[in-house]
Formats: sequence, C-alpha cells, structure tokens
Amino acid sequence: MRNSLNRLKYLPWSILFQVAGLTMFAVVVLEVLLIVGAEIPAIALSLQLLFAPPLNLLVLLALTMGVGALGVVILEKFYPQVVINTSVLWALVLCLLIALVIYTFLPYVGLLAVDQTALMGILLGVFIKGWSYWKRY
Repeated sequence: MRNSLNRLKYLPWSILFQVAGLTMFAVVVLEVLLIVGAEIPAIALSLQLLFAPPLNLLVLLALTMGVGALGVVILEKFYPQVVINTSVLWALVLCLLIALVIYTFLPYVGLLAVDQTALMGILLGVFIKGWSYWKRY
C-alpha cells in the first residue's frame, strides 16, 4: 500500500506559494484602489451599504471566492507547465490560506480576515473555477 502523504512532497509547492503571493498582491492593489475610490461620496455611500450587517457576510464570501478563483486563473495563465488536478487544487487552498494569514499582518486594515467565511469562500472559489480539473489524475 502506497503512502498517500508521500505524494505531498511531489506537489509544486514553490509555484503554488508564488501563485498565492501574486494573488494577495492583486488583492492589496485592488483594496488600495477601493480605498482611494472611497474618497468619492457616491462610492463611499455604496460601500457603506454593502458592508452593513445584512449584506456584509455575502460580500465577504464573494470577495474570498474571488480570491480563490483568481488563484486558479493565475495558476492557469502564468504556470501552464503545472498539471492541475485535485491534489494541486487542495494545495493551492492551503497556500492561499497561509498567504491570507500573512496578509492579516500587514499594517493597514484590510477587508479580509482569517475566519470561516474566508475558508469557505476560498474553497468555493478554487473548486468552482477549477471544476474541469477535478477528475484529472
């Protein structure tokens, strides 16, 4: 019987951490643009409505789903040599969560936090965007 944990060392970890870093860099750039755009009163009012308690959970879930999907898109476009399968998608989820933990240590207040909503959003984003890769071996 083969050791299933032995397959972990053959995953492209360095590439997946690069993908997670690029994804979080894109998130930071988009957040800075959002903060700059919040200076406009109409945008500030719409952001207040979006992040009010009834909608904020859905907005944060959608944001983290976008982070997961963006990770898969970056992996597809910038690293075509990587054979994407279910194991690589799970490893990408782990790398994105580690990058999100590092992201929370940045000195400014960001929109994303490490919580159950972020975990579910990243999982949904990665596996919905990576749907066609689920059955590859």
